[in-house]
Amino acid sequence: MDANINYFILLCMFMSVPIQGAYYYECNEPLLNKAVLTATSSLRDRGASNARLNGLPYSEINFDRDVNGRPRLVCDNSKRELANSLHFNVSHHGDYAVLAGEVGNVQLGIDVMKIEYTGGKSLSEFFRLMTRHFSMQEWNTIRGVHGTSESKQLVMFIRHWCLKESYVKALGVGITVDLRNISFKVKTPMLTCGAMTCDTQIYVNGKRLDGWLFEETLLDKDHCVTERAHTVNLTAIQNFKEGYA
Repeated sequence: MDANINYFILLCMFMSVPIQGAYYYECNEPLLNKAVLTATSSLRDRGASNARLNGLPYSEINFDRDVNGRPRLVCDNSKRELANSLHFNVSHHGDYAVLAGEVGNVQLGIDVMKIEYTGGKSLSEFFRLMTRHFSMQEWNTIRGVHGTSESKQLVMFIRHWCLKESYVKALGVGITVDLRNISFKVKTPMLTCGAMTCDTQIYVNGKRLDGWLFEETLLDKDHCVTERAHTVNLTAIQNFKEGYA
């Protein structure tokens, strides 16, 4: 874990709510009224009325969406620096919803996927249809050596898709670019529960990009998650932290 990057990931498990039955919330709906996790330590202090974001009361915490539909914090001019420096991203699939947040001059994205295939077609046919989304190097890694089981191929496919999703979400562009030009080199072949893998490398248009940290893990044997942070200016981040310490 990079000591210069200060971030958190909250993992909230929806034990009995399928995605199809999940509620759709507008950006400003008071979700803290339903939240289980809070930032306060005293039971009597919990709740939306006592929630604070760097001193900003809950009633003044508002969100809108940028031109790409990405949620963002909206503040008046007195808190403009906070709004510009607070980054977050969310994802949900299977039994999990995940949230990654960062204070600093960074780009941030996260993606979670349940490791399953329910497409109806054979896995080999599904891979054929998805050919244009992965580089040749990635397909070699996904398919593995001759005789690699379909279950292992699926795990590696899901892992690569999480990596791509987290990267394009961090950029704020979504799946609107040619994903073959975004290629990942996996150095640790297997993810494990309770351990973070941070050595995966990214190449864009054949050139390796430095300064990008991809953190991968298994939430359980059926769910893979990738969080990605790119530090734009470490000095600016450190100054910001010291100013709000």
